Amino acid sequence: MSLNVDVVTFSKIRFGDPITAIGIGGNSVMHGSIMGRLVYYSLEKQEEKELIEMANEMVREITLSADQQTYFIANGDLGWHTFPENGLTLLRTFAVDVKGVHPDVCERSYTFQAQGYNCVVVLAGEEELPTSYNPYQGEDKIVFTNMETLVVSRVKHEDKTFLPSCAIPFDFDGQRIMWMEIYNTGNKAINIYNISSCMYDCDCTIDKALGYLSHIRLYDNHLIMVQNHRKILEYDMAERKVVKEIGEHRTTINALYLNHVKEKEIEIVTLDEEGVIKIHKFDGSCSHIELNKVKYKGGLLKSREMFGMAYPYYIKKLGSTIAFSTDEGLFVLKVIS
Repeated sequence: MSLNVDVVTFSKIRFGDPITAIGIGGNSVMHGSIMGRLVYYSLEKQEEKELIEMANEMVREITLSADQQTYFIANGDLGWHTFPENGLTLLRTFAVDVKGVHPDVCERSYTFQAQGYNCVVVLAGEEELPTSYNPYQGEDKIVFTNMETLVVSRVKHEDKTFLPSCAIPFDFDGQRIMWMEIYNTGNKAINIYNISSCMYDCDCTIDKALGYLSHIRLYDNHLIMVQNHRKILEYDMAERKVVKEIGEHRTTINALYLNHVKEKEIEIVTLDEEGVIKIHKFDGSCSHIELNKVKYKGGLLKSREMFGMAYPYYIKKLGSTIAFSTDEGLFVLKVIS
């Protein structure tokens, strides 16, 4: 089913400063960049405001509190800023103390936010370490902070098989961190570590026959993943097999977002390099938007010119609002039918 949409706004970015995070609230949209720029747009007032021009770290995540009243903006692996969803005043900045030599730790760290938690994951360093001084000895591997209560939990591991340098962290759901490792055989290992219990929930090997896997996300005890750039699969970790082919694009999928509509119900929102947005549901239904057919400024959007810089691209959806990044900036759409 084809959806009709209106372009709510377009927020232009600076050249060479791509968008790295998007957040959508009930009355606003926010986006951050690789240079730490933070921009707020009021859907109600139709006004845009630059909140932060530049920072010492990139904006890695933008999420909202459970009551949808507060934005949390991850400032690299250093901490986060807190802004109200319906206002522009900085409420608080919290610093995360990650043990280790920061310039090096920063190169190996990933920051995730979900369910009111900020999670900084630090991969193991290289094997060639100075014998007289080991900068990684005793450093934090995971720093897990409740952004409401500011209670901090830490996971330390001396064993380099835990979050090794070859790991690719993909997702965090508020309690579990998931990463993939690739063996010399071509097989892939999916590791899911429960931070609360300090135990692995899953350590399963995926056969190399599945091909190239990307955009891997946690969904209960299953994984949602993109196979060979185009096909969306549901993978059962207990049975260690694909249980459903959810959908497919004609060209490379640039971005994927799991939209939690309500408990136990999600939409899988995908965006491809030709400018096609698809909204997949588990009942098999799928709706789509072709950006090159969307009216904008007296003409049509030129979707083929949006994704040529090979930036990381992002998309999010809340209700009837869809926001996605392009080479030139952020588009916000409103689904009208």
